[in-house]
Amino acid sequence: MKETKEGEEKRLGPSNIGYKLLKKAGWSDGEALGKNQDGIKSPVQPSLQKGRAGLGKVVKEVSRKKRKAAEPGDAACGDSKVVCAKRRREAEIEERRRKQQVVEMYREFREPDAGAEQFHPLKSKSRLSATNPLLDD
Repeated sequence: MKETKEGEEKRLGPSNIGYKLLKKAGWSDGEALGKNQDGIKSPVQPSLQKGRAGLGKVVKEVSRKKRKAAEPGDAACGDSKVVCAKRRREAEIEERRRKQQVVEMYREFREPDAGAEQFHPLKSKSRLSATNPLLDD
Protein backbone atom coordinates (compact mmCIF):
# COMPACT_ATOMS: atom_id res chain seq x y z
CA MET A 1 0.00 0.00 0.00
CA LYS A 2 1.28 3.43 -0.87
CA GLU A 3 0.55 6.44 1.26
CA THR A 4 -0.71 9.58 -0.39
CA LYS A 5 0.35 13.11 0.55
CA GLU A 6 -2.55 13.49 2.95
CA GLY A 7 -1.51 10.32 4.82
CA GLU A 8 -4.31 8.19 3.46
CA GLU A 9 -3.45 4.63 2.57
CA LYS A 10 -4.27 2.93 -0.68
CA ARG A 11 -5.74 -0.49 -0.09
CA LEU A 12 -4.51 -3.64 -1.78
CA GLY A 13 -6.68 -4.56 -4.70
CA PRO A 14 -8.35 -7.96 -4.93
CA SER A 15 -6.18 -8.76 -7.96
CA ASN A 16 -2.96 -8.39 -5.90
CA ILE A 17 -1.23 -11.69 -5.08
CA GLY A 18 -0.50 -10.56 -1.52
CA TYR A 19 -4.17 -9.70 -0.99
CA LYS A 20 -5.18 -13.15 -2.24
CA LEU A 21 -2.68 -14.90 0.05
CA LEU A 22 -3.85 -12.94 3.08
CA LYS A 23 -7.49 -13.73 2.30
CA LYS A 24 -6.69 -17.45 2.06
CA ALA A 25 -4.98 -17.24 5.46
CA GLY A 26 -8.15 -15.84 7.06
CA TRP A 27 -7.44 -12.11 6.98
CA SER A 28 -10.33 -9.68 6.55
CA ASP A 29 -9.99 -6.33 4.81
CA GLY A 30 -9.21 -3.52 7.29
CA GLU A 31 -8.14 -5.79 10.16
CA ALA A 32 -4.71 -5.87 11.74
CA LEU A 33 -2.44 -8.87 11.30
CA GLY A 34 -1.72 -11.45 13.99
CA LYS A 35 -3.60 -13.88 16.20
CA ASN A 36 -4.91 -11.13 18.47
CA GLN A 37 -5.07 -8.58 15.62
CA ASP A 38 -2.44 -6.44 17.31
CA GLY A 39 -0.07 -6.36 14.32
CA ILE A 40 0.28 -3.84 11.54
CA LYS A 41 -2.70 -2.84 9.44
CA SER A 42 -0.79 -1.85 6.32
CA PRO A 43 1.99 -3.73 4.52
CA VAL A 44 5.61 -2.76 4.99
CA GLN A 45 6.72 -0.37 2.29
CA PRO A 46 9.65 -1.54 0.17
CA SER A 47 12.76 0.61 0.15
CA LEU A 48 15.98 0.47 -1.80
CA GLN A 49 18.97 -0.28 0.41
CA LYS A 50 22.37 0.88 -0.76
CA GLY A 51 25.76 -0.25 0.44
CA ARG A 52 24.82 -3.88 1.10
CA ALA A 53 27.73 -5.52 -0.73
CA GLY A 54 28.98 -7.36 2.36
CA LEU A 55 31.85 -7.16 4.79
CA GLY A 56 35.27 -6.59 3.30
CA LYS A 57 33.97 -5.42 -0.06
CA VAL A 58 36.37 -2.91 -1.54
CA VAL A 59 34.75 -0.61 -4.04
CA LYS A 60 37.07 0.75 -6.68
CA GLU A 61 36.04 3.92 -8.37
CA VAL A 62 37.07 4.08 -11.98
CA SER A 63 37.71 7.56 -13.20
CA ARG A 64 35.65 8.92 -16.07
CA LYS A 65 38.82 9.31 -18.11
CA LYS A 66 39.58 5.58 -17.85
CA ARG A 67 36.00 4.61 -18.62
CA LYS A 68 35.97 6.85 -21.67
CA ALA A 69 39.32 5.53 -22.92
CA ALA A 70 38.30 1.90 -22.60
CA GLU A 71 36.87 0.56 -25.81
CA PRO A 72 35.62 -2.98 -26.44
CA GLY A 73 38.58 -3.83 -28.71
CA ASP A 74 41.18 -2.44 -26.31
CA ALA A 75 39.80 -3.93 -23.11
CA ALA A 76 41.40 -7.35 -23.61
CA CYS A 77 45.05 -6.38 -24.00
CA GLY A 78 45.33 -2.62 -23.60
CA ASP A 79 47.41 -2.17 -26.77
CA SER A 80 46.61 -1.23 -30.33
CA LYS A 81 44.26 -3.43 -32.33
CA VAL A 82 47.13 -4.83 -34.44
CA VAL A 83 49.11 -5.94 -31.39
CA CYS A 84 45.99 -7.33 -29.74
CA ALA A 85 45.10 -9.33 -32.86
CA LYS A 86 48.65 -10.71 -33.05
CA ARG A 87 48.55 -11.83 -29.41
CA ARG A 88 45.16 -13.43 -29.92
CA ARG A 89 46.40 -15.30 -33.02
CA GLU A 90 49.51 -16.54 -31.16
CA ALA A 91 47.36 -17.72 -28.28
CA GLU A 92 45.09 -19.63 -30.67
CA ILE A 93 48.09 -21.32 -32.32
CA GLU A 94 49.48 -22.31 -28.91
CA GLU A 95 46.09 -23.69 -27.88
CA ARG A 96 45.85 -25.78 -31.08
CA ARG A 97 49.39 -27.10 -30.48
CA ARG A 98 48.52 -28.15 -26.93
CA LYS A 99 45.33 -29.88 -28.07
CA GLN A 100 47.29 -31.75 -30.73
CA GLN A 101 49.78 -32.93 -28.09
CA VAL A 102 46.92 -34.21 -25.93
CA VAL A 103 45.47 -36.12 -28.88
CA GLU A 104 48.86 -37.66 -29.70
CA MET A 105 49.43 -38.71 -26.09
CA TYR A 106 45.95 -40.22 -25.94
CA ARG A 107 46.64 -42.22 -29.10
CA GLU A 108 49.98 -43.46 -27.74
CA PHE A 109 48.31 -44.85 -24.64
CA ARG A 110 45.31 -46.23 -26.54
CA GLU A 111 47.20 -48.12 -29.26
CA PRO A 112 48.48 -51.50 -28.17
CA ASP A 113 52.22 -52.01 -28.41
CA ALA A 114 53.11 -54.76 -30.89
CA GLY A 115 55.90 -56.20 -28.73
CA ALA A 116 53.95 -56.11 -25.49
CA GLU A 117 51.54 -58.89 -26.41
CA GLN A 118 54.35 -61.38 -26.94
CA PHE A 119 55.42 -61.14 -23.31
CA HIS A 120 52.01 -61.05 -21.66
CA PRO A 121 52.32 -63.47 -18.70
CA LEU A 122 48.73 -64.72 -18.81
CA LYS A 123 48.73 -65.34 -22.55
CA SER A 124 51.96 -67.35 -22.61
CA LYS A 125 51.77 -71.12 -23.13
CA SER A 126 53.86 -72.08 -20.14
CA ARG A 127 52.87 -70.28 -17.03
CA LEU A 128 55.92 -71.10 -14.94
CA SER A 129 59.41 -71.47 -16.29
CA ALA A 130 61.67 -74.34 -15.35
CA THR A 131 63.99 -71.98 -13.51
CA ASN A 132 61.26 -70.52 -11.34
CA PRO A 133 62.25 -70.93 -7.65
CA LEU A 134 58.60 -71.46 -6.70
CA LEU A 135 58.56 -74.83 -8.45
CA ASP A 136 59.35 -77.58 -6.00
CA ASP A 137 60.08 -80.73 -7.95
